[in-house]
Amino acid sequence: MVRLATRADPGLEVCDVEVSRGGTSYTIDTVRHLKSQYPRTEFVLIVGSDAFAEIVTWREYEQLLDEVAMVVMVRGGGFNLQKAISNLPEGLSSELANAPLIDQVDATSMRHGGGKRQVRLTVAKVPQIEISSSEVRRKVNQHRSIQYLVPESVLQYVKERGLYERFP
Repeated sequence: MVRLATRADPGLEVCDVEVSRGGTSYTIDTVRHLKSQYPRTEFVLIVGSDAFAEIVTWREYEQLLDEVAMVVMVRGGGFNLQKAISNLPEGLSSELANAPLIDQVDATSMRHGGGKRQVRLTVAKVPQIEISSSEVRRKVNQHRSIQYLVPESVLQYVKERGLYERFP
């Protein structure tokens, strides 16, 4: 479904390394794998503020923060940055509270001088879109429309295969 959803955008590429690897997948393992495959690429991990608020529960989260720059996406009106900050250890909460704020994510906003990354965390405000994968599955199960919530190709795929009809 990700391939269907992104096929019209030549700037996007689907990576199935986590699925291909099998078993439990940890972000740190994926980052290390990608960095070994693409040693000249500077990776940036983009996460929602709700996920970042739980980062201390992630495997080797401190090493992850050293491996890649991170952009913490804050949605207007939804989960706010203050709640994320309050869930974190003091040093990390202070770093997030003082992180630069950007309006768009691009390579220039993530590095400073000579191409070397200077900032571990950056905060980006994004428009609030009230949609979640759980909500999409729930709507399908309740025989409600998911049109405009997913690309047309994904909508057809879900219908043709009868996906999520027994979603709890």
